[in-house]
Amino acid sequence: MLRADRRWIVALALCPATAGPLHAQRLLEVEGIELRGGARVVEYGAGTCNVDEGRETAASYEQKKANHGRPVDVWQLDFSVHNGSGRPLDHLIANYRVASEHPPCTNWSWPEAGRYPGPIEWGDLAGFIQRSGSGNPTPPGETLTDTKYIFAFHEHAPRFDTWSVDYNFAAAPPAAAAGNPVPSGGAAARPRPGNQRLDPPDSPVGPVETCVGKPVGSQCWMEVTNQPACHLWNPGLAAGATVAWTGECVGGYAQGTGTVYWRYDGGVQTEDGSLLDGKQHGTWLVQEADGDISEGLNVNGQRQGTWTWWFTNGNVKESPYMNGERNGRAFECARDAGDIIAWVISYVSGEETSVETIGPRDPDAPAMRVRCSALLNKPSPTP
Repeated sequence: MLRADRRWIVALALCPATAGPLHAQRLLEVEGIELRGGARVVEYGAGTCNVDEGRETAASYEQKKANHGRPVDVWQLDFSVHNGSGRPLDHLIANYRVASEHPPCTNWSWPEAGRYPGPIEWGDLAGFIQRSGSGNPTPPGETLTDTKYIFAFHEHAPRFDTWSVDYNFAAAPPAAAAGNPVPSGGAAARPRPGNQRLDPPDSPVGPVETCVGKPVGSQCWMEVTNQPACHLWNPGLAAGATVAWTGECVGGYAQGTGTVYWRYDGGVQTEDGSLLDGKQHGTWLVQEADGDISEGLNVNGQRQGTWTWWFTNGNVKESPYMNGERNGRAFECARDAGDIIAWVISYVSGEETSVETIGPRDPDAPAMRVRCSALLNKPSPTP
C-alpha cells in the first residue's frame, strides 16, 4: 500500500507468509522510484549441517539430530532501487527484510573464505540501500544495488517479508510545461534542501504530547531546557532525563544541524546530527556517558539500516534496524580474540531471540575471522 502523511511519502508493502520463494520481481514503484528484489541458489550443498550432542541440551539434540550431515544451500539475494522519477533525489533509502528459517543445527561447515564477495548470513536478514547527504544526490536514471548471501535448507527457501522506500526530491518541482512536465503524485509534500519543509507541522506541541508526567519508556515530545517552548522527540523516556539543543528552533520544534545533550542520573550522552521537525533525520553520531560511540541512520526519528558501535574495550558491533527496532542478526567482534572471536545476536522486532558464541575451534571460525577483521578495522568516528 502507499501511505502519505504530512511530512513525506513512504511506501510499505507486506508479503504474506504463504507467498512463494524469492524470484526477480518488482516489489514497489511510486513516483518512478522502483524497488526490485530477486534471489537464486548459487551453490547447492555449499555447507553441511552439524549437530553436536555435547553442545546441545537433551531436548534440543533430539529435535535436531536428524539434520546432522544435511546439505545447506547458499542463496544470493539481489536488491536494487532505481530513480526513474526524472529528477535528482537528495535522500533515498530502501529497507528490506527477508524471512528465512534458521537451519536447526548446532553449526555448519562454511565454504572457504573468499568464495563469495560478501559474508553468508543465516536466519532472518534485514538490510538497506542508501544514498543521502549534501552534495551526494541520486541523479535521474541511476540504479543503486545491494547483494546478500544466506544459508537455507533447500525446502526452506527465503521469502520477502517487508520492504519500504523513503526519499525526497532535491528541489521543488519547476512549473509544468510541454517539455518539462511535473511528475505526478503531489510533490508539494516533499522537503526542500536545508531541512525546510513545504508542509510545516500543523501546530506547536500541546501539553498532552509532552513528556511531563509520562512513565519511563514513553515516546513523547521533550522541552529543550536551554530553549523554552522548543521541543524534540524522545523515543524512550529515561528517569530524570533533561535535554539541551545547540541548533535552531522553528515553530516550536528543534530544527537543522546541531548537538543534542541528554542528561541522565548517570551522566551526559551527546548526539550530533540533523533534526527535521524535532525528529532525528539523517546520519547521527552518538557518544554515551560511558564513552561508547555509535553511528547510523535515522529516518523520521527511527533508526534504520545498520548501526555500528565502537566500545571502550575495543570491541566493534554491527546491528541492523528496521523502523526503530533491531531486526536480524548483529555481530560483535572481540578486539582481543582468545577463546571468543565474536558473538552473533539475533533479534526479531526489537527482542533478542538468541546469542551464539563463536570460538576458534568452531567450524564458522574462519569465515567469522574474515568478517571481524573488516569490522575491527572500521575507523571510529570522532564526536
